[in-house]
Amino acid sequence: GSLIILMIWLYYNAIILLIGFELNASIRKSRSEAVLKYKVVT
Repeated sequence: GSLIILMIWLYYNAIILLIGFELNASIRKSRSEAVLKYKVVT
């Protein structure tokens, strides 16, 4: 029983880490695009 709980916990940990990585990558991408647009306009 405890092995199943441990596996479920690791599974959810991995999902949370992946979601965090995706959010971080998309935020960084949108920031760099905003900087490029600002440089082009000025």
